[in-house]
Amino acid sequence: YPPRGSMSGGSLVTISGENFHYHDERSVHCRFGNQTSPAVFATDNEVQCRSPAVDEITREVQAVRLVGEPIRDEVQEIRIVGTPIAREIQWVIVESSESREAPQVVRVLLTASTGMEGYFKLTYRGFASEPIGVKAAPEEVENCLTSGLFESVGVKRVLDESIYGDYSAFDVSFYSVPGGVDLADMSCDRSAVTSKWSGDIQCIIVEIVPSSTSLVE
Repeated sequence: YPPRGSMSGGSLVTISGENFHYHDERSVHCRFGNQTSPAVFATDNEVQCRSPAVDEITREVQAVRLVGEPIRDEVQEIRIVGTPIAREIQWVIVESSESREAPQVVRVLLTASTGMEGYFKLTYRGFASEPIGVKAAPEEVENCLTSGLFESVGVKRVLDESIYGDYSAFDVSFYSVPGGVDLADMSCDRSAVTSKWSGDIQCIIVEIVPSSTSLVE
């Protein structure tokens, strides 16, 4: 709505529907016939755009395209508030993209004054990973985390010469946790990790930003 506007364009058009989630606004457009207009997210139930100028009145199908939306087999109908000029079918077309949003990256760091042996587990909301060896390769860590705990992760080993003593550090990228991983619900079970002085074994879990300067294998 509104159901009509000036042929010279510039009318603010509000499209109502459901499940509009924020995207990069550069990838969201409204289509008026064979013309498109950039759109912005107003709420989870509305997007807005400006109508383009037209030479004649048309009764075209109009669409909102959300480029980059994760793959979902569904079509969402937009309900128009008000009395339209003519009977039109308007749809939200959700298209998938090869690219995906940047993952959340969490660093898991085990440290001790002397050499460590054994394994640890990551737990999240009552569920535990498979045992992870303190010197495990990134592929092994990834397999342990995706065996019943998380659906899709990527793992890289981190090298940090500023850490004193023995350590193992991994950056874990989470791709499939809606809303991200809540670190308050994640813990590290290091009870099976041993060293000469077992009392100084620590396991630290922190979220990092992509600009981290640590070296990665």
